[in-house]
Amino acid sequence: MPENTIRPPAPPTDAAQARADYYSQSFLEVLAKSIGNFVVCEFLIGSNTLVEKYGILTSAGNNYLTLYDREYDNTTVCDFYSLKFITIYNTKVRPPQFVPRQQFRQGTRMR
Repeated sequence: MPENTIRPPAPPTDAAQARADYYSQSFLEVLAKSIGNFVVCEFLIGSNTLVEKYGILTSAGNNYLTLYDREYDNTTVCDFYSLKFITIYNTKVRPPQFVPRQQFRQGTRMR
Protein backbone atom coordinates (compact mmCIF):
# COMPACT_ATOMS: atom_id res chain seq x y z
CA MET A 1 0.00 0.00 0.00
CA PRO A 2 1.27 3.52 -0.74
CA GLU A 3 2.15 5.64 2.30
CA ASN A 4 -0.71 8.13 1.73
CA THR A 5 -3.39 5.44 1.78
CA ILE A 6 -5.73 5.29 4.75
CA ARG A 7 -5.59 1.83 6.27
CA PRO A 8 -8.73 0.31 7.76
CA PRO A 9 -8.71 -0.37 11.50
CA ALA A 10 -8.06 -3.87 12.82
CA PRO A 11 -11.17 -6.07 13.06
CA PRO A 12 -12.97 -5.32 16.35
CA THR A 13 -14.58 -7.76 18.72
CA ASP A 14 -18.11 -6.31 18.55
CA ALA A 15 -20.09 -4.20 16.06
CA ALA A 16 -20.62 -1.18 18.34
CA GLN A 17 -16.91 -0.95 19.10
CA ALA A 18 -16.16 -1.38 15.40
CA ARG A 19 -18.23 1.69 14.49
CA ALA A 20 -16.77 3.75 17.33
CA ASP A 21 -13.17 2.84 16.44
CA TYR A 22 -13.69 3.43 12.72
CA TYR A 23 -15.27 6.86 13.09
CA SER A 24 -12.90 7.93 15.86
CA GLN A 25 -9.87 7.12 13.75
CA SER A 26 -11.38 8.77 10.68
CA PHE A 27 -12.31 11.96 12.55
CA LEU A 28 -8.89 12.19 14.15
CA GLU A 29 -7.25 11.75 10.78
CA VAL A 30 -9.29 14.63 9.34
CA LEU A 31 -8.27 16.82 12.28
CA ALA A 32 -4.61 15.83 11.95
CA LYS A 33 -4.63 16.81 8.27
CA SER A 34 -6.26 20.15 9.17
CA ILE A 35 -3.66 21.30 11.71
CA GLY A 36 -2.72 24.88 10.92
CA ASN A 37 -6.11 25.75 9.42
CA PHE A 38 -8.71 28.10 10.86
CA VAL A 39 -11.58 26.05 12.34
CA VAL A 40 -14.91 26.67 14.04
CA CYS A 41 -15.86 24.01 16.62
CA GLU A 42 -19.27 23.53 18.18
CA PHE A 43 -19.46 21.72 21.50
CA LEU A 44 -22.57 20.25 23.12
CA ILE A 45 -22.75 21.40 26.73
CA GLY A 46 -25.51 19.73 28.72
CA SER A 47 -28.39 18.38 26.68
CA ASN A 48 -29.18 21.28 24.35
CA THR A 49 -26.57 24.06 24.46
CA LEU A 50 -24.04 24.47 21.65
CA VAL A 51 -20.95 26.53 22.44
CA GLU A 52 -18.80 27.81 19.59
CA LYS A 53 -15.01 28.08 19.80
CA TYR A 54 -12.74 29.05 16.94
CA GLY A 55 -9.12 29.60 16.06
CA ILE A 56 -6.17 27.99 14.36
CA LEU A 57 -6.11 24.24 15.00
CA THR A 58 -2.68 23.62 16.54
CA SER A 59 -2.98 20.01 17.73
CA ALA A 60 -5.42 17.13 18.03
CA GLY A 61 -5.06 14.13 20.32
CA ASN A 62 -7.20 11.17 21.31
CA ASN A 63 -9.36 13.23 23.68
CA TYR A 64 -8.54 16.91 23.03
CA LEU A 65 -7.80 19.55 20.45
CA THR A 66 -6.17 22.96 20.82
CA LEU A 67 -7.16 26.22 19.17
CA TYR A 68 -4.92 29.28 18.95
CA ASP A 69 -6.60 32.70 18.92
CA ARG A 70 -4.17 35.13 17.29
CA GLU A 71 -6.30 38.18 18.17
CA TYR A 72 -5.99 37.53 21.92
CA ASP A 73 -2.72 35.53 21.74
CA ASN A 74 -4.10 32.59 23.74
CA THR A 75 -4.62 28.87 23.32
CA THR A 76 -7.78 27.00 24.26
CA VAL A 77 -7.67 23.27 24.99
CA CYS A 78 -10.99 21.64 24.09
CA ASP A 79 -12.61 18.36 25.12
CA PHE A 80 -12.83 16.09 22.09
CA TYR A 81 -15.87 14.14 23.34
CA SER A 82 -18.26 17.10 23.52
CA LEU A 83 -17.26 18.24 19.99
CA LYS A 84 -20.26 17.81 17.69
CA PHE A 85 -19.43 19.89 14.60
CA ILE A 86 -16.29 21.35 13.11
CA THR A 87 -16.01 23.65 10.11
CA ILE A 88 -12.57 23.66 8.54
CA TYR A 89 -11.66 26.69 6.46
CA ASN A 90 -9.11 26.44 3.68
CA THR A 91 -7.03 29.23 5.20
CA LYS A 92 -4.33 29.58 7.84
CA VAL A 93 -5.80 32.81 9.26
CA ARG A 94 -9.24 33.97 10.41
CA PRO A 95 -11.23 34.74 7.24
CA PRO A 96 -12.22 38.43 7.00
CA GLN A 97 -15.87 37.48 6.38
CA PHE A 98 -16.06 35.24 9.49
CA VAL A 99 -18.59 36.41 12.10
CA PRO A 100 -19.13 34.40 15.31
CA ARG A 101 -22.65 32.96 15.60
CA GLN A 102 -22.88 33.61 19.32
CA GLN A 103 -23.58 36.95 20.93
CA PHE A 104 -20.70 36.34 23.35
CA ARG A 105 -17.30 35.69 21.84
CA GLN A 106 -15.22 32.94 23.41
CA GLY A 107 -16.69 33.65 26.85
CA THR A 108 -16.31 37.45 26.73
CA ARG A 109 -18.79 40.16 25.83
CA MET A 110 -18.45 41.50 22.28
CA ARG A 111 -17.94 45.25 21.93
